[in-house]
Amino acid sequence: MALRCLILSALLLALRCPAAPPEQVFTVRIKASVEGVGLSARKAALEKAEREALAEAIESIIESADLSRYRAMLDEAPRYIRQTRVLHTETVGQNTDLEADVVLFERPLRHDLATLMLPHLPQKPAIRILFAESIVDDSPESGPVFEDGEKILRERFSDFGFTVKGIHDLLDQYDMEFLAQVTGGDRESGASFARSCLEEVVIVGASQVFQEAVAPGSNMLRSRAETTLRVFSGQDGKLQDTLYAQAVVQSADPGEGALQAVQDSCAKLAGECIVAAILSGKGQLNGQQVIVTVEQPQEEERITLLLNFLQTLEGVEQATLLFYAPGQARLRLLYPGSMASLADMLTGIRLQDKRAEVTRCVGRELTLSLF
Repeated sequence: MALRCLILSALLLALRCPAAPPEQVFTVRIKASVEGVGLSARKAALEKAEREALAEAIESIIESADLSRYRAMLDEAPRYIRQTRVLHTETVGQNTDLEADVVLFERPLRHDLATLMLPHLPQKPAIRILFAESIVDDSPESGPVFEDGEKILRERFSDFGFTVKGIHDLLDQYDMEFLAQVTGGDRESGASFARSCLEEVVIVGASQVFQEAVAPGSNMLRSRAETTLRVFSGQDGKLQDTLYAQAVVQSADPGEGALQAVQDSCAKLAGECIVAAILSGKGQLNGQQVIVTVEQPQEEERITLLLNFLQTLEGVEQATLLFYAPGQARLRLLYPGSMASLADMLTGIRLQDKRAEVTRCVGRELTLSLF
């Protein structure tokens, strides 16, 4: 197992951006108390504070209090710490109390957590990628395309055994203009799109390519790609990470230069993108959570009626609308009961002039069609 984790760590490290971005850090304020007084006790209190600050950070990222799998990281706490600012120390009886701000490096911490977590996932989370690239110029025909960056990211995820879907099977439900707006939109538009997907991890991104002559009169062009990726949880649309990279390529062929710049910038982000996907996708739905997809509701009032009905059912503790469009809606239930019983309760209900039928039920996912 140790060898396997080492190999996974090396692979993830190889995919990390070679041009290091600005350090990303966060601060944990912590209190610690140890028995004893004097310099040795103060040192012990400081070490305890740093270890407990790291433990709090890990708990926050993995959303679990079980740290048994991460003891090796806790034993090496100093390698994740940029600095520790001691705010206060005092002696209380025979104890030394200390309060400090511990500043942690975010990227190495997330990387090592993902490396340890990946071999233990019940199953790898399914990935959805929506990525567009465009050349910034004055041409009215210069619109976004959806191939080159997605291809690089898809290949990297596939190398790690993830199931990845791209844009092609989205075209039955969305038009190109809408998808382009999502890739270039704000955080909320990306979150709304993520909630409409069935995949556990949704990556929305865009790359803009700026081109200029290397020198006046030169036929060589400098293509600079600026790429941003947002990684969302598909279950609730929560933004897990935002990644950014640039790549510059010189070429006499503007199309070739733009393509290479986009691919290079995506390759720089692939490793951190995989880390974010591992940490945000737990590999399976919560055992009490159910996703209900409604095909062709056409009217939002029908979904309101369905939500009201679900909240009256025995065993349903919560019903939340994740996404609505005339062609499809998606709801999340907190329901620990039998899926067969839930399917029976939903079959045949009336939503205005339509009758609901369960047309698919796999695991904790259920699809309703209206007739």
